Amino acid sequence: MEQKGKSLLAPYYLVYMGEDGTTILGYMQGKRCLDYLKKLSQGKTEVLTELAQNLKKETKNYANMSRYSSAFHMAIESLIGKSHEVGAASFFSSELISLNAEGVTSQGDFDIVAFVIVKRK
Repeated sequence: MEQKGKSLLAPYYLVYMGEDGTTILGYMQGKRCLDYLKKLSQGKTEVLTELAQNLKKETKNYANMSRYSSAFHMAIESLIGKSHEVGAASFFSSELISLNAEGVTSQGDFDIVAFVIVKRK
């Protein structure tokens, strides 16, 4: 049974961040994130070489990923911030689960499993 306040993908978290660092789809919308990725990749069987080369050039052979890693850190901060909101609300509702209850309190509690960068062609 799914608990209110807990991601369907837990213990994994999927967040869709915009280029400006805004959260487009939060961790409670992981299924929607996966649906977007599926739609974007449907019918594609090969890497779009031109886009891959542009990313390689932009990041100096992937050595300078700061633009993208900062989005990752903002995503984690949004997760932790949301967890604090849920944690406070859980005092008043037994249905809510916070990441704090699962021992997640800082950026060090997360590992990157996959990092997807979506670019326009």
